[in-house]
Amino acid sequence: MQIARLMNHIPKIIMVGCLLLGAPFALSPAMAQLTSLPGLTSTAQKTDGERTPKAANSAVEANATTEEDGIPAKLTAEWARTFKAAASYVEAGQAVAAETELYSELLHDVVKSAEALKVSATMVLAEQQPLLDALPPPLAADSTESEPEQVAKLRKNLTAKLDKAKSNIASADLVIVRANQLAANVAGIERQELATQLNQRQEAPWSFTALGKGVSEFSSAVLQVASTPETWRQSLSPEQRAEFAKTSMQMLFGILIGAVLIGFLIRMFLIRRFGYQSFGGHVTQARRLGAAVVRAVADGLIPAAVIAILYYWSIDALASTGDPQLANVITGGTMGLMIVILAYAGLSAALAPNYPAWRLVPLTDQAARAVRNRGAFFALVAAADFFLWTALEGQEKSPEFMTIYAIVTCGFRALAILPLLRGRLWRLVDETTPANGEANASTDRPMKKRSVFWAVARIVVGLATISAIIAGGLGYADLALFMARALSWTLVIVGAVFLLRGAAREAIQAFMNSPTIRTWLGIGPDGADTLTYWCQALLEPVFLIVAAILTAPFWGFSQREMLTFGGELLQGFKVGDVTISLIGIGVAILTFIVIVVVTRALQRTLLNSLLPRTRIDVGAQHSLSTGFGYIGIILAAIISVSALGIDLSNLAIVAGALSVGIGFGLQSIVNNFVSGLILLIERPIKVGDWIVVGAQQGIVKRISIRATEFETFDRASVIIPNSELITNAVINRTHKDTHGRVEVPIGVAYGTDTRKVEAILAEIAMAHPEVLSTPEPFIVFKGFGDSSLDFEVRCYTANNLRGLRIS
Repeated sequence: MQIARLMNHIPKIIMVGCLLLGAPFALSPAMAQLTSLPGLTSTAQKTDGERTPKAANSAVEANATTEEDGIPAKLTAEWARTFKAAASYVEAGQAVAAETELYSELLHDVVKSAEALKVSATMVLAEQQPLLDALPPPLAADSTESEPEQVAKLRKNLTAKLDKAKSNIASADLVIVRANQLAANVAGIERQELATQLNQRQEAPWSFTALGKGVSEFSSAVLQVASTPETWRQSLSPEQRAEFAKTSMQMLFGILIGAVLIGFLIRMFLIRRFGYQSFGGHVTQARRLGAAVVRAVADGLIPAAVIAILYYWSIDALASTGDPQLANVITGGTMGLMIVILAYAGLSAALAPNYPAWRLVPLTDQAARAVRNRGAFFALVAAADFFLWTALEGQEKSPEFMTIYAIVTCGFRALAILPLLRGRLWRLVDETTPANGEANASTDRPMKKRSVFWAVARIVVGLATISAIIAGGLGYADLALFMARALSWTLVIVGAVFLLRGAAREAIQAFMNSPTIRTWLGIGPDGADTLTYWCQALLEPVFLIVAAILTAPFWGFSQREMLTFGGELLQGFKVGDVTISLIGIGVAILTFIVIVVVTRALQRTLLNSLLPRTRIDVGAQHSLSTGFGYIGIILAAIISVSALGIDLSNLAIVAGALSVGIGFGLQSIVNNFVSGLILLIERPIKVGDWIVVGAQQGIVKRISIRATEFETFDRASVIIPNSELITNAVINRTHKDTHGRVEVPIGVAYGTDTRKVEAILAEIAMAHPEVLSTPEPFIVFKGFGDSSLDFEVRCYTANNLRGLRIS
């Protein structure tokens, strides 16, 4: 039931952003169903301060019953009827799945319609308030002058409209609060009943009663499921058997041949066209992802589609002659088989045990095979549980049977899950270090440092698995099954979301690494890396929310509650007067990027097309273009901050306070602070650069707000205030790239053949592995020394940081 309800609600996750699009008529389709439910016509309500606050309900009915209030009377009547029926259902205290779902839907529609009304009233308020403000101020009460009749009439009408809009907003807020309260109470009934069920204790599995009766019933149930097809066949008359064998088997043969043949042809086409062998050369992450999707479709979805066709045919063929028991067996067997096929195909596609270069997760070959095989066993155990439970649906199950069934199911699931939690299986290969002889192999490479988060996650999963076994051993069969199944589905969903997260991160990185995109944005590799990081970071909470929404029903939480919670997180929550919204942050970042892209495009147009046609000198043209770019960035920042909902007047107050502080002696601190911001944004130097400042040189280790630290080649740390790096000359030998020239002085004795010296030095330079052949090294005669002829070898290297090895 939970699985079916989850599948029905998955498309609604996409609709989280559409909560404000409800209309006043949103309740109409569901009200017809509501009239048949108990409690709709009940007028008596019990006083309950926590569950059914009668004051709030009465206030809604009193404030929204006539057209005079601006809210349609039909809509307020529907709201009142919904509240009464939901309150009666809460007072009854008995959870019924269908009624819980219906009341949750109705209350959700109430919230949508109230929010739509609030938006409409807010728009009226925004439209009418400027008109009222445009009128001349009202005269004082003791004034002897009289206001023109037309102005007074207009002021009265505008004031009435504003008062009505404010009243509608207040009423809508009250309705939203009341609907959310009742929705929480409705969901609480189901959770309370679930908690009561999970707290029920049966006989322990090692007791004589459970071992005797439970094992006997369990064995009988397995034999009954196995003999269901034969029992059904025996129940048919000879004429029905002959008719079924004549017509149905022919259709089965035709469907089987057609589906298998078409599926096989499609599978072969996909593998040959998009599989592992279709690409040559270096295997990028995008190619790995594409090949993995193709393998999952070819080996998983296509066979599952063939099985689904056979399933629907069998259900249709047995509709007139079959019984519910056989239908349950076919359903459980088909779905279980599809679970195994899809799991095995998905694991094989992601881990690619026989193709290390195409592996999405950088595991070793041995670990990839072990995870694939143990994951397939885990899917087999889950499929067997699903099959047997579905086949026995509708049959009475004794407490002893439940005890044995729970301990057997939890035991097999533990055998499947616990071996997957071994740390050595999840030690990732460091892909930045190529293997010997193969750039994409997973052998002969160092391992990455283990993540603390994943270590803790494995411990939590292991403890949950063991807890389920302990609960089953103590006789809490329902609790054990609940934990085992919820944990299994959580692992599947989290794994799928994790792979989707990786795919999204790779797509963002590929997009930002495109030279065309960098040109449009006007940024270099470092800027693209920074932008990639922030875009990927913004996606993390989105995937976290999606995973929470999908896994919530398996742990007893309402799908609708999680959708509402996720919508509130995305739409925003208030901290004081500021609303922090993930969607708002995304819109602000997107706005900033769009304005910067447009600014860069206009800059290039000015610099390359418009300004060269004028008589302005080249230096002034560059100054105008640069100033235009700064103006665009400032505008982008201001508009983005406004999109976040931050009042710029507050920033002005903060700026005023800072100016006072600066005037009282904080010039040096502020100077270094602003200089640090310039260093972080403009990035004239960055961590890892080789810089020369005065007589000191070294590698930048850290750029903080006040100062920058770099380490000299004799391992000494030098701390320089940021303002000195901005105002003074700094040599950055690795600013754009790491290429550079190395100068090696050489002295030879007087009388040496200089031509031979040049040839030998050139040969030595060309043979050095760190020296580039293009541009070629060359030899320069520097002059006559005190005791030698002084030469200098000038050559180029791809890595300036290794230049000392050459000299």
